[in-house]
Amino acid sequence: MISTHTVERLVIYRRLLKRLEKNGERWVTSRKLALILSKSPAQVRKDLSLIGRMGKPGVGYNIPALREDLERLIGIDRSWGVALIGAGNLGRALFYYSGFRKEGFLFRAVFDADPERIGKKWEDVIIEDSSNIRSRLSEGDIHIAVIAVPASAVQGVADKLVSAGIREMLNFAPVNLRVPEDVHVRSADLAFELENLAFFLSSRDGGNPGTGDNKKNRKRV
Repeated sequence: MISTHTVERLVIYRRLLKRLEKNGERWVTSRKLALILSKSPAQVRKDLSLIGRMGKPGVGYNIPALREDLERLIGIDRSWGVALIGAGNLGRALFYYSGFRKEGFLFRAVFDADPERIGKKWEDVIIEDSSNIRSRLSEGDIHIAVIAVPASAVQGVADKLVSAGIREMLNFAPVNLRVPEDVHVRSADLAFELENLAFFLSSRDGGNPGTGDNKKNRKRV
């Protein structure tokens, strides 16, 4: 079983290879990959050996072949059906982000609990009532669920997804979901990431960023 951290590195390798290939490069060494990614060449070679491909001494790896091997291993050499739960501002932005389609992640269903949103159409997808999650997702054309609902509703949504047979979820709410062991959840807490950046900004400026607003002095608008 490949560890989560190793999978994350393989995804990064694949993205880097795509960029190098787009720039017209055909070969790359483990040393160059390691330098760009701040890894050791030994770590790069160990990771890439998982796909059974070894670099040629003095030449390195064939970029197109290695990229294709990584895509097969990761599972993005095919298309995946995705369900979006939450048709608010965040959900809309995720749905219309073209990068997902380019990588083969296709939104085939959208759900929301707001009657004013239900029935509206985003491209060729009609927003459905969240109460239909179990029946709709049991059709089998959805493999991944993206959860973009308020924190108070996220556990209930996850329970419905589990009961519908969904085992892969991307959660945007700042909540640790309680799910069975065979369900894999990735969390994307945007506020958490910004808080991390705020720490480094504050540390760099001695705890007193010149352009930051002090909450105590922030006026209501």
